[in-house]
Amino acid sequence: ELYAPFVRQGNPIIFMDEKSAELTKYAANSFLATKISFMNEIAQLCEKLGADVDMVRRGIGSDERIG
Repeated sequence: ELYAPFVRQGNPIIFMDEKSAELTKYAANSFLATKISFMNEIAQLCEKLGADVDMVRRGIGSDERIG
């Protein structure tokens, strides 16, 4: 019952040791921060070149490897 809300949303439950779980959380947070920083850099480049950052973002997001 405790995990039911997570499972219903399609999120997998992965059992692991504490060290691996902690590193997983750090890695996920770092990856998300990197994505934000990357898009900020792309936005600056778009501004300098006169490109539409929203169109670039949509184009990048349409690639299934990136999502």
